[in-house]
Amino acid sequence: MITQKRKENSWDRMWKAVRALRKFTREDLAILCEQRLDNVRFFTKMYRRLGYIKPIKDKGKNITWVLIKDAGPRRPTFKRSFIKEHVD
Repeated sequence: MITQKRKENSWDRMWKAVRALRKFTREDLAILCEQRLDNVRFFTKMYRRLGYIKPIKDKGKNITWVLIKDAGPRRPTFKRSFIKEHVD
């Protein structure tokens, strides 16, 4: 049986960058992955709530984030219901 590969999307690219860098800022991800900052903010917010990344400090500019749980090369996914429950 042949399985079809899913096309890589912007969140897949950001996950790969996070794994490679281990420490990063949102601005780093926006530049490296050619993403708008609002998309990077949402990405970091969701993966923080899932327990994969965390900021070194809670407030300020250019906060450094760290990878605390590496799930491997495939980006961890979650259901839409998780987003609805956890979006402010």
